[in-house]
Amino acid sequence: MGGKAHLIFIVFMMAVFLAACEVPDQPDLNLEGTSWQVSKIMGRSVNDDLDVSANFDNGTISGNAPCNVYSADYTQDDDELIIGIPIMTQILCEENIMEAESAFTEALSLVSNFEIDGDNLLLFDETGKTVLLLER
Repeated sequence: MGGKAHLIFIVFMMAVFLAACEVPDQPDLNLEGTSWQVSKIMGRSVNDDLDVSANFDNGTISGNAPCNVYSADYTQDDDELIIGIPIMTQILCEENIMEAESAFTEALSLVSNFEIDGDNLLLFDETGKTVLLLER
């Protein structure tokens, strides 16, 4: 094979090789219609007795906070996520549960972006710190 034919063969083989490479699927970044259980709030594990949830539907995030039921508007643009001020029922619970609820609502207000990693949803503040960890 001559020099020019050899070069063409190499370029052809590289093109075949690159075409055969699969690009991994990008995770679906659409939160709409998804439901999650909160497992950590500000780095602290949620007590197993508590059912803390987040459901994303029609531009609203809602669910159970540590004590009350909540609902808030949200906007999403790719991995950016802004959660509005939640509306909540006003049930009073034990002090430690109310502290967890306060941490939860604070965490919601800090969210600026997110990542889906398998069955986990990580919500980050603007510094990149994970403020909420949720699971499917």
